[in-house]
Amino acid sequence: LAIQGARAYAAARAGIEVAAYDALVNGNCGAASITLTEGGLNAFVVDTSCTSSSHSEGTATTIVYVIDAFARAGVYGSPDYASRRVRSKVTDAS
Repeated sequence: LAIQGARAYAAARAGIEVAAYDALVNGNCGAASITLTEGGLNAFVVDTSCTSSSHSEGTATTIVYVIDAFARAGVYGSPDYASRRVRSKVTDAS
Protein backbone atom coordinates (compact mmCIF):
# COMPACT_ATOMS: atom_id res chain seq x y z
CA LEU A 1 0.00 0.00 0.00
CA ALA A 2 2.88 2.36 0.72
CA ILE A 3 4.25 1.85 -2.79
CA GLN A 4 0.83 2.41 -4.35
CA GLY A 5 0.45 5.60 -2.27
CA ALA A 6 3.86 6.83 -3.43
CA ARG A 7 2.87 6.14 -7.02
CA ALA A 8 -0.36 8.11 -6.51
CA TYR A 9 1.63 11.05 -5.12
CA ALA A 10 4.02 10.92 -8.10
CA ALA A 11 1.05 10.85 -10.49
CA ALA A 12 -0.48 13.90 -8.79
CA ARG A 13 2.85 15.75 -9.04
CA ALA A 14 3.02 14.85 -12.73
CA GLY A 15 -0.45 16.36 -13.14
CA ILE A 16 0.77 19.57 -11.46
CA GLU A 17 3.71 19.73 -13.88
CA VAL A 18 1.48 19.26 -16.95
CA ALA A 19 -1.03 21.87 -15.76
CA ALA A 20 1.75 24.35 -14.86
CA TYR A 21 3.29 23.96 -18.32
CA ASP A 22 -0.10 24.40 -19.93
CA ALA A 23 -0.78 27.57 -17.91
CA LEU A 24 2.68 29.15 -18.24
CA VAL A 25 3.51 28.23 -21.84
CA ASN A 26 0.13 27.83 -23.54
CA GLY A 27 -1.85 30.31 -21.43
CA ASN A 28 -4.47 27.64 -20.74
CA CYS A 29 -5.62 27.63 -17.12
CA GLY A 30 -8.62 25.37 -16.70
CA ALA A 31 -9.68 21.82 -15.90
CA ALA A 32 -8.28 18.70 -17.53
CA SER A 33 -8.24 14.95 -17.07
CA ILE A 34 -5.07 13.01 -17.91
CA THR A 35 -4.68 9.25 -18.12
CA LEU A 36 -1.08 8.26 -17.52
CA THR A 37 0.20 5.34 -19.60
CA GLU A 38 3.94 5.06 -18.99
CA GLY A 39 6.02 3.11 -16.47
CA GLY A 40 5.05 2.96 -12.83
CA LEU A 41 2.28 5.55 -13.29
CA ASN A 42 0.41 3.48 -15.86
CA ALA A 43 -3.37 3.40 -15.21
CA PHE A 44 -3.45 6.48 -12.97
CA VAL A 45 -6.02 9.12 -13.87
CA VAL A 46 -5.23 12.69 -12.84
CA ASP A 47 -7.88 15.41 -12.73
CA THR A 48 -6.45 18.93 -12.62
CA SER A 49 -8.00 22.33 -12.10
CA CYS A 50 -6.38 25.73 -12.40
CA THR A 51 -7.41 29.21 -11.32
CA SER A 52 -5.48 32.41 -11.89
CA SER A 53 -5.34 35.90 -10.42
CA SER A 54 -3.43 38.96 -11.54
CA HIS A 55 -1.55 41.21 -9.12
CA SER A 56 0.04 44.56 -9.98
CA GLU A 57 2.70 46.46 -8.10
CA GLY A 58 3.99 49.55 -9.81
CA THR A 59 4.64 48.61 -13.43
CA ALA A 60 5.08 44.90 -12.72
CA THR A 61 2.22 42.45 -13.10
CA THR A 62 2.35 38.95 -11.66
CA ILE A 63 -0.10 36.19 -12.48
CA VAL A 64 -0.55 33.56 -9.78
CA TYR A 65 -1.86 30.15 -10.83
CA VAL A 66 -3.31 27.80 -8.21
CA ILE A 67 -3.28 24.24 -9.51
CA ASP A 68 -5.01 21.27 -7.88
CA ALA A 69 -4.36 17.69 -8.97
CA PHE A 70 -6.19 14.57 -7.83
CA ALA A 71 -4.63 11.26 -8.91
CA ARG A 72 -6.29 7.89 -8.50
CA ALA A 73 -5.99 4.29 -9.64
CA GLY A 74 -8.16 1.28 -8.99
CA VAL A 75 -11.74 1.18 -7.79
CA TYR A 76 -12.68 2.98 -4.58
CA GLY A 77 -13.12 0.42 -1.80
CA SER A 78 -10.91 -2.20 -3.43
CA PRO A 79 -7.60 -3.22 -1.78
CA ASP A 80 -5.47 -1.76 -4.59
CA TYR A 81 -7.19 1.66 -4.71
CA ALA A 82 -4.91 4.63 -4.12
CA SER A 83 -5.38 8.37 -4.45
CA ARG A 84 -3.56 11.56 -3.57
CA ARG A 85 -4.42 15.25 -3.88
CA VAL A 86 -1.76 17.93 -4.36
CA ARG A 87 -2.05 21.72 -4.63
CA SER A 88 0.64 24.03 -5.94
CA LYS A 89 1.05 27.71 -6.79
CA VAL A 90 3.16 28.96 -9.68
CA THR A 91 3.72 32.53 -10.82
CA ASP A 92 4.36 34.23 -14.12
CA ALA A 93 5.84 37.70 -13.74
CA SER A 94 5.59 39.96 -16.75
